[in-house]
Amino acid sequence: MAIDFESTKDGELTTMSNGVPSKNFNFDVVFSPQDKQGLVEANVNNMNEVWEVLQTGNNARAVSSTKANEHSN
Repeated sequence: MAIDFESTKDGELTTMSNGVPSKNFNFDVVFSPQDKQGLVEANVNNMNEVWEVLQTGNNARAVSSTKANEHSN
């Protein structure tokens, strides 16, 4: 694990250094290492298969506003 962190509530994540809290961050959502966040490795043999994989990924894509981009265009 690259960093250690405590459980999050209300989108707050605290990084730990030698078991001591070192920095707080606030996020809309924080995923734990156990969460499935939709990375898939696909073997392809030709361009048609590439486009099929890209289309599958595009169909599964979720888009929503966050505090960082809710007013951007």
